[in-house]
Amino acid sequence: MIKVRKNEELSGIEVVFDEKPDVEVRAALKESGFRWHRINQFWYAKETPERLEVAENIVNIFST
Repeated sequence: MIKVRKNEELSGIEVVFDEKPDVEVRAALKESGFRWHRINQFWYAKETPERLEVAENIVNIFST
């Protein structure tokens, strides 16, 4: 399962996976400016309309 959540406090987007995503998913996140948070175990980036769209597309494509 993949979840996208907004972090209003930090003006960010967080993408949470139940298990390690495929190489293609990680590459798409990195290419869009997301970074891995080792301690909290999620991908994050500053919120922009483009990044939010990327995160939502990843959920739609890879959660099937």
